[in-house]
Amino acid sequence: MRIALVFPPLADATQPYSSLPALAGFLGCRGCHEAILHDANVEFVRHILTPVALEKAASRIQEFLRYYESEPDASGGEFLYNGLVRAALKAPVLVNDIDGAVAELTTPQTFSNLTRLDRARRVMQDAMEVWRASCCHPGLGGFELPDESSLTASDLGRLARDPVVNPFLAFLEEVSLPRLRNAAPGAIGISITYRTQILPAITLALLVKSSMPEVPVVFGGNIVSLWHSELAGCPEVFEWCDYLVAFEGESALDALLTALESGERLDGVPNLAYRRGDTVRQGPILVEDIDSLPAPDYRGLPLDLYLAPQPVFLLNTSRGCYWSKCEFCGVSPSMRNRCRLRRPELVLRDIAVLQDRHAARCIAFGDDCIPPRTLAELARGLVETGIQISWQCEVRLEPGLTDALLGNLERAGCRNLIFGLESYAPRVLGLMNKGIRHAGIARILDGCRRHGIAFNLQLFFGFPGETEDEAVATLDFAAGQLQGAATLSYGEFKLVRTSGVACRPDHFGVRPDNAGPLAINFNYQPVPKHAAEMTKRLRAAVLARTEYRSLPLCIDAHTLIFLHEAGVEAMAREYYTSSQASPQPRVHLSVSPGSKLVRKPRQTIASFRAEQNSGMRKILFYDYGVDRTVELSQLAHWIVAEQLGEPRSACEVVEQLVTASGDPSVRSPLTRSVNEILNDLLRRGMLAVVSENDEASMAGRLCTTT
Repeated sequence: MRIALVFPPLADATQPYSSLPALAGFLGCRGCHEAILHDANVEFVRHILTPVALEKAASRIQEFLRYYESEPDASGGEFLYNGLVRAALKAPVLVNDIDGAVAELTTPQTFSNLTRLDRARRVMQDAMEVWRASCCHPGLGGFELPDESSLTASDLGRLARDPVVNPFLAFLEEVSLPRLRNAAPGAIGISITYRTQILPAITLALLVKSSMPEVPVVFGGNIVSLWHSELAGCPEVFEWCDYLVAFEGESALDALLTALESGERLDGVPNLAYRRGDTVRQGPILVEDIDSLPAPDYRGLPLDLYLAPQPVFLLNTSRGCYWSKCEFCGVSPSMRNRCRLRRPELVLRDIAVLQDRHAARCIAFGDDCIPPRTLAELARGLVETGIQISWQCEVRLEPGLTDALLGNLERAGCRNLIFGLESYAPRVLGLMNKGIRHAGIARILDGCRRHGIAFNLQLFFGFPGETEDEAVATLDFAAGQLQGAATLSYGEFKLVRTSGVACRPDHFGVRPDNAGPLAINFNYQPVPKHAAEMTKRLRAAVLARTEYRSLPLCIDAHTLIFLHEAGVEAMAREYYTSSQASPQPRVHLSVSPGSKLVRKPRQTIASFRAEQNSGMRKILFYDYGVDRTVELSQLAHWIVAEQLGEPRSACEVVEQLVTASGDPSVRSPLTRSVNEILNDLLRRGMLAVVSENDEASMAGRLCTTT
């Protein structure tokens, strides 16, 4: 049987995911069924990141702004309105810049220059922000379901069918559905890895069931695995799909397709859930022998569409977590304590296969964490075989990460290690059951620096029982690591279904709110008040140490490609500024006749409601380059919008005002006012000083929308 495997929106589009290639490789080796791969996510993101799509998003944002201005008491009005204002100010610049940014992100030379990479990534990220803002329909919500979602299956189905709320519907109907129809599959499988993919997956499934009713739809992926224990009480999910495959899908999907093709009973199909009448039936749980699995087959994916100059391939050396005890982790209970390690020689073979098929140069190991023994064997094998590859992986802060091992990892091509630090407070690490020796953390990180390996620290604030002082200790330690090739990933604690905290909330002193059977994260009480503030403070600390506004390096494909192209030393040398760096000197306006001022490129000026429930309006002047917004007075607005579209001196501006007033006596007060306004804007980086010789070069450079 031919099956079309789909990876739906919305996820990172810088690299291909391994779920579909893993299934395709297995089915291809078995020889009984054919897999056709369709990455609807990268196609959808490419569709969003275009001038036409962003212009439409900007138009919708203007409609929402008018709604909130006419309905000042709308729920969440001020918070949502301010977010729409930020998006509206950025949108005109992004419409002009998006094509160039996408081109930059697919150009190899960009990844040897942090400034180029930062600029392109920032435009991409801001374009996604504008698109997301355009999806938040007033009173209806958006496509990202709330963490504590109590929506029923029927509610989700209704949202999926609603063209007003659902931003994916038109694309999936006009692009993805015809592609699937032309492939003429006998079944369609949809992989749901992230919460942001739930609504698009349901949407596509309902479109298939409407236009191709004879084709069964199969859901799989991490989200389905988290739902598995709740399916018996939620048979309505089978209004979207015909079958769900939880946990590992290779043997399960192969057995399901064989049963569908031959008409056999489904009782013995492992990891399967399906409905018969009002009853949900579930098959036995199967754990794969990962040494018997082939390398993932990426050949069916559009590798030239990803937002990177070369693909970063995902590969695994294991399944399950060898520690598997962290209380915050939402790994499925069926996978706890079932870690299996793939033989290192098979991992080396997988790498060789990817190099033969795709000339792979970068690999990200997708394991939950790789034990030091496996790392040692992998490093030895890579050096002995002479395989040249740049790679990164997640590891624990284990004593086994010795100085000698770190040196071997660097020689074997390891460019980035990702550590689950979570907290730097010993008591909190104990509550989490992290199993980390606090005294060894700094030693390992210093060893990474010494041997030229970049590292990322993953952490969060607000684990149940954490005090504010303990959160501050974590913040101070993490901020102190902002030197060399170090990055941080951080946020707030989420109460995830199937985690230890969710299974034993009383033990951790939390009270989960009632949530629907399909909720992934639970709302709970009490929420530590310090968590959100610590997250903001850490972000501010990072931004204070780097000039790169988009924080371009972390753990994604772009990071590994940069480390491959430019090297760890380049990142260590350029990414952070000295903590002792002196503040920028205050800029004073030069009023000499030869000095002229002009608006900078990539600026917008627009009028918005001043405050909720007020009839006042404010004029905002936004500069994308410095990412700064200034409120203008009427006089300042006239100066910026009417006078500084081309270079003018302060004297020229004053003379224009005096002439317009017809009263020479106002020259003195106007001179003071104009100089104050221009000096303030210049100090904030909102204006450029040009000499007379530069005036010709300024022509046509402005990109200002009023």
